[in-house]
Formats: sequence, C-alpha cells, structure tokens
Amino acid sequence: MNIKALITSIVVLASSSAAMAAPGFQASASVDADASWRTGWTRDHRHDVAPAPQDARNPYRAPEPTRIAPIAVPADPTNVRIGPKASTYSGPIGQARRGWSGMVALTEPTRIEAGSEYFAIGPQAGRFDTLRLVGVRGASHIIKVAVQFQNGKTQLVTFDRTLDARSPSLSIDLEGTRRQILRVIVYGTSGPHATYQILAT
Repeated sequence: MNIKALITSIVVLASSSAAMAAPGFQASASVDADASWRTGWTRDHRHDVAPAPQDARNPYRAPEPTRIAPIAVPADPTNVRIGPKASTYSGPIGQARRGWSGMVALTEPTRIEAGSEYFAIGPQAGRFDTLRLVGVRGASHIIKVAVQFQNGKTQLVTFDRTLDARSPSLSIDLEGTRRQILRVIVYGTSGPHATYQILAT
C-alpha cells in the first residue's frame, strides 16, 4: 500500500466515526427505534381473566343463599285437663239463645287425651236434637260417644271412624226431642296437634 492509499483510508474512517458520533444520528436512531417498537406490537385482551371478587361492590359476587322461614307448629289447646285415665274439657260451654234454631258451638276446639274426654254440658246450654263432632285440625279417631241426658238416661253411639279432611264431621241424632244434655264422653285419640269441636242443634 502506498502513502496516497493509506491517507485515503484514514480520511474515510474518520468521516464514518464523526458521522456516528454526531447528535443528529443518535436522535434519529432513538426515534426510529422507539416508533418501531410502539407501532409494531399490540396487546391482545381477548383472553384476559376477570379479577376474583373481593367485596360486595364487585359485579362477580356470588348470590347469597336463600333464607327459608321456619315452619310454625300450631300450639295445642290449653282447655284440657289430663288425668291418669281420662281427660276433662275445661273450656267454656256454649248456650242456645232464646228463639235461635241454628247450630250452637257447645265447645271450643279441643283434643282427646288419655283415651277419652269428658264434657260437663248442663241444662243451661239448652235443648237439642242433634250433636255433631267436627274436625278442626289434623285427625282425631273417634271410637264411641256417650251422651247422658238430664233425666239420667244415656245414649251410646259407636263410630270407630276418623275425623279428618276426608270425613270432617260425625252426627248423632239424639233419642227423643229437645233433649237437655248433662254430660258427653268422647272415647278415642287425637293425632299430633289435632283438634275437634262439639256442635249442637
């Protein structure tokens, strides 16, 4: 290599180095690279997973469980005194009003305990031709009914039937007419929370 060629090579290298060191070159490279990076890639949101719920304001909160109100169990009547061998009705006794020819509720809803229930009716209740046992709630099995009249005679009627929704009442045609009733005895049993009532006409 001669001296002229060597000088030419040195000049070319110096020019290249000066161009690379110039501020304008760096700014252009930085802008071009930054623009290329920003426009050359886009984030894909199609497979993003929703954030887990954290509080009540989050729309992804699971629904609260349904609250079920407890079933109310009906109370048994308190108008029955239970003895060792029988029960006695202690509620009020209805009375037929003067001139009234319709049905009279002789008792409140009650239930049979200890195999039988005694009712002290009395002549003040009035005079009747028919007694009717009506199921009010549940099922009461009626074996027989004894009706003692004011003159001491007794009428015994055997049923062996159940008062329930399918057979809601049992009727007794009293012997004679316009009878005064001293007491009534109902033999049988009442189911859980079952009640019945005695009517007369």
